[in-house]
Amino acid sequence: MLEEDQPNFSHPLRLVRNALAMADAVGKPVRIPPLLLLGPPGLGKTYFSHCLAEALGAPHASISFDQPTAGSQLRGSDKYWSNTESGVLFNMLCLGECANPVVLLDEVDKAHTGSSRAESDPLAQLHSVLEPQTAKRLIDISTEIEFDASQVTYIATANSHRSLSAPILSRFEICHIQPPSPAEAVEMAERMASAALARWELVDCLRFERKAYVVLAALTPRMIQRTLEKSIADAMYSGSAVITDEDIWKEIGMSGGPQTLH
Repeated sequence: MLEEDQPNFSHPLRLVRNALAMADAVGKPVRIPPLLLLGPPGLGKTYFSHCLAEALGAPHASISFDQPTAGSQLRGSDKYWSNTESGVLFNMLCLGECANPVVLLDEVDKAHTGSSRAESDPLAQLHSVLEPQTAKRLIDISTEIEFDASQVTYIATANSHRSLSAPILSRFEICHIQPPSPAEAVEMAERMASAALARWELVDCLRFERKAYVVLAALTPRMIQRTLEKSIADAMYSGSAVITDEDIWKEIGMSGGPQTLH
């Protein structure tokens, strides 16, 4: 289903599919290699990551590396801090009920570093957690409790690899994400619209014109979802049975005819 909805993410989906098949064949726990979704903004990398985490059916958490506290969120903050907290991995594994949760590492290329790289590099903790051998005996900095985090699935996103070191990159399966073709983008918009109508049980009383899908196809997946919700709600309010391309232009604040979307 995900491959149909987002065909430009076929590479990471193939890696996940193969990992699931291998685990089933040998009767061992699933271990999906750390994935780095690399590509320009607007491709829906973060949206896809959340969809994949939900499809895997495991608990998942997200850490945004454009925040200065990203490093401490993963393995906890120094116990000598007055506001010390245990990390996401400790909370999900030691306090949860799943050995292979999914952790989303969003925008790792935007990680903030201070004057001392060794002291404040948020990516430093990835060196140990992404290696299965060292992750088996991981220690939460806040609690100083050792635990096994070798089965965690990591999905990272980045717009560029330039700010990422070679040791970090070597720990990921790098998936170069390209924009979908125009035809694929229209099909994706149509499927998302159908799913939205089905979710609200409006399939029999509301439909989209074909031109509406063409307009939606120029948006990012996240913006498609938001625009769908607004246009459906507006149609319900006005009593309309059809959502046109003009309705979509209106919802994205560009009524008056087609214009180039960036």
